Amino acid sequence: MRIREREEVPDAAALASIQIDGVMVPTLAETHGNKGDNGVEWREAVCATISLGTAEEERLRTIRHGRMPERNKRRQKELVVEEVDALLAKRPDLRLVTIANGAHDTRRLLESPFPGADRVLDFFHADGSLKMAVDQAYRKDSERGRQRWRDLRRILLTGPRGVDLMIASLRYMARRHAPSVSGIVGYFINNRERMDYAAYRAENLMVGSEIVEATNKLLVTQRLKGSGMTWSLSGGEAILALRALVMSDPFEAAWKILGQYWQDQHGSKNLEIVPI
Repeated sequence: MRIREREEVPDAAALASIQIDGVMVPTLAETHGNKGDNGVEWREAVCATISLGTAEEERLRTIRHGRMPERNKRRQKELVVEEVDALLAKRPDLRLVTIANGAHDTRRLLESPFPGADRVLDFFHADGSLKMAVDQAYRKDSERGRQRWRDLRRILLTGPRGVDLMIASLRYMARRHAPSVSGIVGYFINNRERMDYAAYRAENLMVGSEIVEATNKLLVTQRLKGSGMTWSLSGGEAILALRALVMSDPFEAAWKILGQYWQDQHGSKNLEIVPI
């Protein structure tokens, strides 16, 4: 709370892009999960980013959070809502944009708290589904298939009716080449309102979730998934909380608060930054 109170929203900020994604981590066998060797459970931690940007899509500041596995990602959702509410209290004119992958729980986690936000399906997840459909309809990695995928990918990204043309093309593939493509047609239909990429790009909105995916790697994977590592939920939580502060733009303000607290508790001893 004290950190958020000290944060300033840049005058140039016009957009707030909100992204959430999960990453599997090795945890101690404290609860039921996907158990592997020696009782290790691979469970899903979750990262979230709130990025402020200009109307021209220049990124100004990013706030990052990471949480160890928890039921329904409850606390992570609360943290994101608290951060966004604090930003809107200072700048109610900010335009909110949520960028999610195709997973239903991720979309729900992002979209339910912000019903007025622009909703974007990460283009690279959509592109991956498109590539899967083309591989099913044509011989995988054939020159014809590669060209077809490149053409459809360009239409999806830049066409004014890209997603509708995509759905029509996928239906044709399902009818003429591979009935299994029908499942991917349903994916595009269900996400149609989140896939107007030409319109998003015309308004300088992000269409990819690369910020949170990079955060997954830097915040979680590089620190918690080293050889032989296994984490308790509380131990991993402590690391992620401090590491997220170090990686976030509010770190300087947070460090002053932590430093003052340390001095109040321990006298004049200096609080030094150490690798985490």
